[in-house]
Amino acid sequence: MGLSILTDGEKPTLERNSVIVVMPVHDGYEHVVESVRAALEHTSTDVPICIINDASSDPRIKDFVEQLVHSGGLDNQLFYIEHASNVGFVESCNEAFERFAPADVVLLNSDCVVSAGWLDALVAAAASDARIATVSVMANSASILSVPERNEPLGGLPDGITLGEAAERVERSSLRLRPEIPTAIGHCMLIGRSALELVGPFDLVFSPGYGEEVDFSQRCLAAGLKHVLADDVYVLHHGGVSFGERSEQLQHDRDALVADRYPWFLEAVHQIRLQIEGPLDSALLNASLALRRPRVTIDGAGLNASRTGTQLHTLGVITSLASSGQVELRVLVPTPLDEEVAELLAGIGSLELLPDDEVDEETEKSDLVHRPFQFTKPSDLAFLRRLGHRLVVSQLDQIAFHNPSYFDSATSWFDYRQTTIDALASADLALFISQHSADDAIANGLIDPARAEVIHLGIEPLMASPSQPPAAPEAIEQLAGAPFVLCLGTDFHHKNRVFAIRLLAALRELGWDGWLVFAGPHAASGTSEHAEAAELDADPDTAAHVINLGAVEEAEKQWLLETTAAVIYPTTYEGFGLVPFEAANAGAPCLFASHSSLAELFPRELAVIRPWDAVATARAALPLLTAGPERERQVNAIRAAGEGLTWPAFGAKLLDAYRATLARPSPAPSMLARLGQGAVSREGYWLVGPEGLLDTRYERPLLAISSRPALTLIFLRPLEWGYRLIYRISRLLRPGKTTIDDQQSDRGAARSPRQS
Repeated sequence: MGLSILTDGEKPTLERNSVIVVMPVHDGYEHVVESVRAALEHTSTDVPICIINDASSDPRIKDFVEQLVHSGGLDNQLFYIEHASNVGFVESCNEAFERFAPADVVLLNSDCVVSAGWLDALVAAAASDARIATVSVMANSASILSVPERNEPLGGLPDGITLGEAAERVERSSLRLRPEIPTAIGHCMLIGRSALELVGPFDLVFSPGYGEEVDFSQRCLAAGLKHVLADDVYVLHHGGVSFGERSEQLQHDRDALVADRYPWFLEAVHQIRLQIEGPLDSALLNASLALRRPRVTIDGAGLNASRTGTQLHTLGVITSLASSGQVELRVLVPTPLDEEVAELLAGIGSLELLPDDEVDEETEKSDLVHRPFQFTKPSDLAFLRRLGHRLVVSQLDQIAFHNPSYFDSATSWFDYRQTTIDALASADLALFISQHSADDAIANGLIDPARAEVIHLGIEPLMASPSQPPAAPEAIEQLAGAPFVLCLGTDFHHKNRVFAIRLLAALRELGWDGWLVFAGPHAASGTSEHAEAAELDADPDTAAHVINLGAVEEAEKQWLLETTAAVIYPTTYEGFGLVPFEAANAGAPCLFASHSSLAELFPRELAVIRPWDAVATARAALPLLTAGPERERQVNAIRAAGEGLTWPAFGAKLLDAYRATLARPSPAPSMLARLGQGAVSREGYWLVGPEGLLDTRYERPLLAISSRPALTLIFLRPLEWGYRLIYRISRLLRPGKTTIDDQQSDRGAARSPRQS
């Protein structure tokens, strides 16, 4: 091969279905050299390359081309065209389209650098469908195809990564989806000859450049063709070199012209920028994650001073992710944030806190948002969609889904059930903390097994140990040193505290002279309070040996666990079940039944409760209430069952689940459900939704006001203005973004500046 300098009108003979790489050049010597060398190195030798020197003012460009011949390393056929005067990018491209017919043409910007395999992948993508007019590629600066920062063109590659490494990672992670895009992106694109023959070349009205590929693309769309992304190709694009200072004005003028000709185009691009499902989103997300760590937002809006199972699970998720160092972590927190929780989060590691009252349309989306507990309001589902491209929900159990007694009305229960159905249908992944809970959801048609994952929790304590040593609750003094069994937890029906009372009676019948102590908060609804009272009223002797402490402090809970003869855990349904592990950790045996999640966590022989025979259970439990080999054997066996249940192990499995979710396409049909969820805002549900803050009698007046412009101006507009003013003042007074690690508090500061 060698160099051929083409004269005016000279047309090389190329075959149909062949391809030629065309590089229009105007100044930018350093970039031209880098781009040409890369193209020659990484393009198959049977593919010709053409350099069109559009009257560059720098003579070094022509000298460089001549030196390529003398160096002896020119394996491709290199064509060279030189213009006496500058005609611009558009005319240069049209010249190439005409000279090299009937071949397909790859337009490669002179500030664009390719790597191994780039052209083969482009050609393969183009051959995948006869309707394909153009094939574009991803780059650091590529408008809607920018990677790793989607929609944010960067001036260079991510720190510490070469182009070869970046391109290899993207190629390796690609699913070869070849998604459709609304327009070709001109830094590097293959244009099929059939498209040129159908709609013609670039329109000279866009000369010298900018917008020509958009106009061409829309003409192709109107003719029934399509444009795709080769999602296994990644190039380096320096951006904005050829037109220099003129680029901004040129782009502004051309955008106006395109908008006038194709009124749908800007909206199409806007939708693409926002899209969080479908092949293009998956392709861009896969490529981005090949070049950087995943960005994850955890919904910690339920974090408060109480230490419930839900809160501990949320903290476990946050802790395991932060300690892994494998994600960029952001936590949505309530406003105001409890001081103890804030201190705890500060000790976890590097993460960013996002106050829930600061979330708006401009809040940056993470790759994935994870709610570590069930949805209870439809508005929360729409709200979280603002925070991530993929949605993960932890469905801890279906207790409330099955049990109407936990709601104050049938409507509230049905609303909750529908919210659960919608959330699991919309989620890209549903996480369960036990196989039993997952099987239950699958059996009820709530989730497709392909989108369900089971990850057992860690059982080691997450909250800091109380500063004070274990302390006996004051009310415990009436025991006067007598033994007692402890029943921990709220008084929900399914906690089955009535059985604990019956078991105490049966134990006393067998001669055990002890007490029953309840410790746990009173639930707002769905309690066994009246059933417990009826049971105690019917048996005064047993009632005299029952103490209900209500909610206790951590120091008091620890004392109870260390002092009790046994912990009774008569729950009828548990999503996981931490209580046996808490008891064993304090050296106490635990009385539980082998069912639901407990059956998969513990060997059957450790289950003492015979559902729900109090007498048989009392006989089986009696040997465990005093020191001896049976007691020691059960405590040690429970401890052994929990040896593999650590938060680091949980975190490793969670990361694997995240990666699998991010790697697979988010199903497009879910868009219909997600669009519907946005019909009512989060604030709207707070006000007039189920259990809303406003009484239903206010709904009709609000509707009447909002439907009449004059009334809206008088009554609602001042409220809006006042809210906006107060909101802006509060944001100004707030001491900056809340962060845990100053080095990661502003990820944008570490990025390259945005390009035009």
